[in-house]
Formats: sequence, C-alpha cells, structure tokens
Amino acid sequence: MPMPGDKGENGNAPLYDGSKDANNPENFTDFTDDEEIVRI
Repeated sequence: MPMPGDKGENGNAPLYDGSKDANNPENFTDFTDDEEIVRI
C-alpha cells in the first residue's frame, strides 16, 4: 500500500487513499454505539 511520502517510479505520485489509513483516528468515527461485540 502506498504511503503518503512515497515517490513514484516515473515521476507520478503513487495512489494513496487516506480513507484506508489505519493511523488516522478520524476513519474510526462512523461506528454506532449499539453495535454488538461478539467474541469467537
């Protein structure tokens, strides 16, 4: 997965999707409070 600071091979910036960044806490704000946690 490309990272934000990566350099492209041919001068083009690699594709980076910030919505898939696990280090961004804003990506985890859309959970509902009534979700049930199930342990397997």
